[in-house]
Amino acid sequence: LFAFGASAQSLNFSTYQLINGGEGQKGAEYRFDNVLSDVQGNAVVDCIVRIDEISAGVQLKSIDNATSNEAAFQPVLEHMNTTGPSWIEFSFSFVDHNDNSRNHNMFELPLLAASIYGLNGFDKAQEFAECDLGRNSEIIYETGINNLMVTRNGNAFRAENKWGVQTKKIADTYFNEKFSLLNKQITGFKVKF
Repeated sequence: LFAFGASAQSLNFSTYQLINGGEGQKGAEYRFDNVLSDVQGNAVVDCIVRIDEISAGVQLKSIDNATSNEAAFQPVLEHMNTTGPSWIEFSFSFVDHNDNSRNHNMFELPLLAASIYGLNGFDKAQEFAECDLGRNSEIIYETGINNLMVTRNGNAFRAENKWGVQTKKIADTYFNEKFSLLNKQITGFKVKF
């Protein structure tokens, strides 16, 4: 659902461990190891993903299902057939790879691109994704947006599949309804599904 790149290099969300809280619960923190490497392949940056909010009716089955795309953050969520809005909100913090202290030294990415794709409507559910990269973030539409409604609220961009139309996947490397958010000097951001 979300693919990330920093300074023309894809981030890697393939290896993680639970470092705080209960699996899939509010307050849980996961450390993704080696999300960014230097040119020699040495680990430089890790990412701490925290579950900030989780509403009734949502269960996190897996923090990341990166079976096909290591650069993508793809949490597996299950909707429990509740009536009304349901969501989960994550915060991402970039930290030095060698910093294992509780206070974590933040790492500033010079440029971050977050691409959002794969918002399909499932029956009556109106899938959405909201991403806040901070002040001065920009949005770039990479293909025609036919089934999504994109709005801005403060620093966050929110995309919803209002019509419940399932987007067709044309090829493994190409997704309809894709757009990207860009910002500079990023140490962290928030995402809500």
